Amino acid sequence: TQHSITDRLLIEARLDHIRERLFEDAVDEVRLGINALSAPVFRDNEELIGIIGVIGTSVEIGAPPARPLIATLHRIAAALSAELKCRIYYDRGLVNK
Repeated sequence: TQHSITDRLLIEARLDHIRERLFEDAVDEVRLGINALSAPVFRDNEELIGIIGVIGTSVEIGAPPARPLIATLHRIAAALSAELKCRIYYDRGLVNK
């Protein structure tokens, strides 16, 4: 859509931001009226192995997304990552141990 980021420098800056907060949303980027909220899943050595997410309307998943929704997504991503021997979400204090 017209909201999709295609500039390489902007994408790289966005990836840096995602690495800091361990989530991202993409309101209207894939389809107008839709937002996707996602978080990375890691294995040992903080290797990215997947992404989990929630997709819904821009009304249901606002921009910015509600803190409780982000917290829930972080808890799930943390649990999956911990099963794979990575505790990055806990180490960064994003999820209680």
